[in-house]
Amino acid sequence: LPDTHHCICLFHMNQNFIKQLKGKLHDEFTSCHQLFIKTRNSSCVEDFERRWQRLITNYPAAKSYLQNKLYPIRFSWAYCYTQTRFTAGTTTTQRAESENNTIKLEG
Repeated sequence: LPDTHHCICLFHMNQNFIKQLKGKLHDEFTSCHQLFIKTRNSSCVEDFERRWQRLITNYPAAKSYLQNKLYPIRFSWAYCYTQTRFTAGTTTTQRAESENNTIKLEG
């Protein structure tokens, strides 16, 4: 379908964020993670971009991961870009994974 837009599962994105940055940021991880979540939940592009700049400025150890892995796909995870997409309120793949697990157990 030409008008289909894929969104990133926020649970898995968060897991990858932790895996990639907790060891690099050490004591700064919690504050970086909190700012990242606030950035992700920005309701307008201007707020998102302003917070994003703060992220990469305040946490240089995270800059490579943020700029090379997450920023290019921001249209599929940042709320300011996904809020106009129909998602039925789903931001994770939890239901699909639960159903897949049930099928595996029954099979």
